[in-house]
Amino acid sequence: MNRDFKECLEKKKIITFHQGKNLFKKELRTAWEDLGDAKFGLAYQRYKWSTIQGY
Repeated sequence: MNRDFKECLEKKKIITFHQGKNLFKKELRTAWEDLGDAKFGLAYQRYKWSTIQGY
């Protein structure tokens, strides 16, 4: 295990929560939608907005 990751777990900077598994699919779907919007914006030379959406 990565030393930094292990340290975050030990210091409780990363914790598990019971709803995490349910949120995963929703968050991943939203990320794919944002990526699609960013690509669309690039096609219309909306570079700043596409960069923001990419994050």
